[in-house]
Amino acid sequence: MIGAGTIISPIVKIATTVAILAAIYLLIVRPVLDSAERTSGDLSSSPGVIAVKEATRELKQARANALNYAGTLLAGSQPWRKASNAVRECVNRAGTAIVRLQRCQAFGRRISTELLSNRNFAVGYAESLAGQGRAGDAARVRRCVEEAEFEAKAMAACRKLADELLFG
Repeated sequence: MIGAGTIISPIVKIATTVAILAAIYLLIVRPVLDSAERTSGDLSSSPGVIAVKEATRELKQARANALNYAGTLLAGSQPWRKASNAVRECVNRAGTAIVRLQRCQAFGRRISTELLSNRNFAVGYAESLAGQGRAGDAARVRRCVEEAEFEAKAMAACRKLADELLFG
C-alpha cells in the first residue's frame, strides 16, 4: 500500500517536480532562448552592423599601417625623425576620420618607397665626403636634403648631387 511513511511517496514527489521543471524548460525557457539567439544572430549579420565592423577594421588598419611607416622611417643607420614625426602628426590630426587616416598611410608609404632610399644614400655620401675632409661638399648635400623635405624629385636630385661630388 502506498501511503505516508513509505519510500515511494518521496520518489513520486521528486519525479513529479522533475517532470514539471522539464516541461517548463521545454515549453517556455528554451523557445525564449532560441528566439533571442536568432534575433541577436540576425542583428550581428545585418548590413548596418557589418558596415560598422568593416569601417572599424579599415580605420584600425590604416592607423596601424601609417604608424608602421613612421617606425620604418626611424629604422636603420640613418633614422629620419622629421619624416617619422610628420607621419605621426598626420595620424594624430586625422583622429578617427578614415579618409584622412588613409591619406596619412599613403603619405608614409610614399616617403618610405619614393624618398627614403635616395635620402639615405645622399646622407651617407655626405658623411663620406665629410670623412674625406670635404666639409663644404658634405654641407651642400645635407642642405639639399633638408630643403628637399618630402619631394621625391628634389630628393633624387640630392642623391645625384651627392653621387657627383663623391664619385666625380
